[in-house]
Amino acid sequence: MNYEDYLQTLDCEEILPKSIIVALSSMQKLSINEDFSSHRVALGSISVDSLILHVFARYRWLLWCEHASEVSRSLTEQGIDTLPEGIMDGCTSPDELWMLSRSLQAGLVDENQAALAIWRKCIESAQQHTRIEVEFAQANHSRNSTYESLLGAPKDISEMEDMDWIRIRAGMKESVLNPIWHHDIDSIEAAVSSDIKALQDASDSKNTKSFLQKQIMGHLGAALVERGSLQAEENLAHAAGKAFSGYLRQVSVVANPLGAAFVGSERQRVGLAIIDRKGNLVAKAPIRPSGDWTDRVVRWFGENRVQAVVLPTTAAASHWLEPLNKSLQDAELDLVSVPPDGMVTARAADDPILRRASAEVASAIVLARRAMRPLEEWGRMDPLRLGLVLNLRDQNEQRFSELLALLREQSLGTGEPIMAVPLGTDLRARVGSILNPAVTCIEDLKPGMTLAGAISNVTKFGAFVNIGIKNEGLVHISELSDEFVGEPSEVVKSGQQVTVRVLSVDLERNRIALTMRSEGRMGKKPLPRSLPMEDSYSTTAPTPAPSRPDERSEGDVGSRSKALQDLERLFQK
Repeated sequence: MNYEDYLQTLDCEEILPKSIIVALSSMQKLSINEDFSSHRVALGSISVDSLILHVFARYRWLLWCEHASEVSRSLTEQGIDTLPEGIMDGCTSPDELWMLSRSLQAGLVDENQAALAIWRKCIESAQQHTRIEVEFAQANHSRNSTYESLLGAPKDISEMEDMDWIRIRAGMKESVLNPIWHHDIDSIEAAVSSDIKALQDASDSKNTKSFLQKQIMGHLGAALVERGSLQAEENLAHAAGKAFSGYLRQVSVVANPLGAAFVGSERQRVGLAIIDRKGNLVAKAPIRPSGDWTDRVVRWFGENRVQAVVLPTTAAASHWLEPLNKSLQDAELDLVSVPPDGMVTARAADDPILRRASAEVASAIVLARRAMRPLEEWGRMDPLRLGLVLNLRDQNEQRFSELLALLREQSLGTGEPIMAVPLGTDLRARVGSILNPAVTCIEDLKPGMTLAGAISNVTKFGAFVNIGIKNEGLVHISELSDEFVGEPSEVVKSGQQVTVRVLSVDLERNRIALTMRSEGRMGKKPLPRSLPMEDSYSTTAPTPAPSRPDERSEGDVGSRSKALQDLERLFQK
């Protein structure tokens, strides 16, 4: 049974686009990379719930394929080489495949579908009436203490929590736990009595009750654990996926400057930070929560003209977070709540600003950036390190990793702005397929074309821009802005999303010249640098801007020649 046929068993109103179905069915392991990027726009057209449902259907299908192969091999070893065509397609789970195998080995070749129907009714009845009791398999096992909370009186499996199933499965695999099943035999036999009689008449056998005991009852427990744990894993993945997708899709906070206060544990100080619209640190101030500390925090933000402040949604020292929240509200500041998940990993990013700050201040900077550009900041994180999945070590980590990566691709496929490049990813996969779908190689570029891209490297001569193909373009320092630019780093930074126009394309040397100047200023001298809006109240006259290389006299040939030589060497790299 192929993946598309398997999807027909789903109760889902929304069906994945054909291209996604083909891609998912053709990969044994989901590879969320440049090859998959062409499907990102299609992913953005479906709902999060539907995507999670279909991805887990794919896992179930792969599991079905694995067990179907094992069943075929087992039957061949038993001398059953020829199977009716499509006989396995009627099974939707591994336990049904193995029930089919047992019925065939018992000689019920023509009655295998009747035996399968009995199995299904027994499973349904057991899920409603069976109780489970857990005991240690070994009295002195080193892992007994890990599972001690599962011991106790028999419990109805219909009341089992998701994590109970996960832990019971893990304990059984480690040979720590031994489940004791209390089946309601009367209910099960009543549910299948008519089917048992029909099977008895069809097979002309008087031993169908023995078949029920040997081929069904002895295998119910393992099937219940497998079904329960698989459904639990799907439920946990759905919750984690919805949370992660919600983080990526948070509305960006537009404020300049933007303040943040991080409240951690009682052993930490409260970290305060203020960032500008580019995410750069403007001010910081760790503070000890004592005395009138909340009033001091309010004054500090007020002195720095902050109107919006980001706070963590939760904190270990909640008795500090609550009064701080109230004081900021009383000061009529706009408050934004951002989850502090994965803060240790986020602080460890390769960022000089975070490295130089204390843990409390670095955490405040992370909170502010998450509020300002959620897709970038949450997207650069390894989602498994956000703590969204409980007891990950007892589950299929690869499944969660692939699912969350796919949800990340879906968020990118919605066309939301990509303000920076997530760490450890290929920028070509992030930009080309979404922003410049018509550009696949350097030959597609023409002078005057407007493109979207992201800054990949900033040098003293300008900035290199990745536009989604293997050849990067260069925006010379003189083309970075309509105004004078003394240092390219003052205007752009690595990972920043930009809009550029093509000036020229040199196919022989694979060079692309780009500009970020407005079309009306092309060929004109740069304007003098204007005073920032926040400094416009100052009465001090601005310092005249230094002359630019292209404004020097014709006699200053040496410096210009040297700059061009340096630029030539940079291109050769």
